[in-house]
Amino acid sequence: MAKELQVASVATVGALVLQMFYGMVRVRWPANYFSTRQIVDYKISMGWSRYFIFRFTPPFVIAILVCSVALRLQISVVWSAIVCACLHAFFTVGRAFRADVFARRLRLAVLAADTAVLFIIAGAFLLGALSSRFVLPVMPGVDKYIEVALTGITAAILVHYLREWTTGTLDVKSAAERVLAKIPEVSKLYIKAKCVQHRVDPDLAFAIVVTEIIQRPAWFRAIERFPIFRKIVKTHGIMQAAATATGEVDLVSIGNGVEALSGAVLPRQYGAYPKAPILEYHLDRHNLGSEFQQFATEVFFALGQSEFPQSQYVGNDGAPGLRVLQKKRKGEWWVISGDCASEIRYVIAVMDGVAVSSPLFRGFSDYFRMSWTLKVSIHAENVHLEGIGGIKGRSDEPVDCTVKVHL
Repeated sequence: MAKELQVASVATVGALVLQMFYGMVRVRWPANYFSTRQIVDYKISMGWSRYFIFRFTPPFVIAILVCSVALRLQISVVWSAIVCACLHAFFTVGRAFRADVFARRLRLAVLAADTAVLFIIAGAFLLGALSSRFVLPVMPGVDKYIEVALTGITAAILVHYLREWTTGTLDVKSAAERVLAKIPEVSKLYIKAKCVQHRVDPDLAFAIVVTEIIQRPAWFRAIERFPIFRKIVKTHGIMQAAATATGEVDLVSIGNGVEALSGAVLPRQYGAYPKAPILEYHLDRHNLGSEFQQFATEVFFALGQSEFPQSQYVGNDGAPGLRVLQKKRKGEWWVISGDCASEIRYVIAVMDGVAVSSPLFRGFSDYFRMSWTLKVSIHAENVHLEGIGGIKGRSDEPVDCTVKVHL
């Protein structure tokens, strides 16, 4: 049993070193096209010999080391090489194959490339295992030099990962979207209802809620509620909605927070972005901390889809009356989608005073805002969107709600 554990340990260490190397030197070619920033993919794709060396040399060196250590420990060389090769193949080809299967993008060319890599791995470990038996008698002590070299390389790779982990920046948009997805729908509807009641921009309210959840996690808020921690930390604030609960305390806290922001509307008269001092002022009403201000501002722009223009008209819910959330090209059409305030009935695309698209609503995104989708020809220019207001059953009323869309 001890011998088997030694075989598994030596093979695992070798496979982990290979995994760290290929994890740092990430290559997507030839399974995928590579971008202009992927210089490694470009260099290894310039010739078949480069790609072969890239895939063959690291496993070959690791195979020599693993088998040399196995000989010194008097354990099975063959099984050490086989286990290490299988682990490496699982971490590379196996994981890629699984991802392709789940993404339903498995193609014959990709399968052929994965099979070729498997043969390269098998050949590298086979030659490495055979070479180790000849290298040691001819060059005694070479395995120790390889160990020293690989120890240094491994240390450098670990330092790289540690530096990347400790100095990397947070992807605020992804973090905010993950937190928002965990908030129960009943809590979201409650927040939007309170925003309509107190005329508060819902993007602002959700930005504060998400920031509070990220900055003050649920486990810490439970401790922070004790009086002694309130005096020390002084950051226990309102609108700290639990991500997995809809308790009365959290909803009351959110309601109080939205009420405190009463009248916080943010017209987008400067294109997609509200005027910075106005946004800062309303964030000040919740928390004066500079770190909170910076984080909440980024969350606001991430959740508010502010990369697209939005109307200056403020709807009854405190948000822009008309908002473009997505623009995609499908064939010879632009497909533009977004949402609008509940008092707007139709959205039309207009070019030079002539409607170029019929009004269309896909349905209700929720009780307070409606979603819409429009198709516009890719040849259209100077297009802007118009919202037509009014309540169902009454005559349409014009609403100053236009958005310029650059196609």
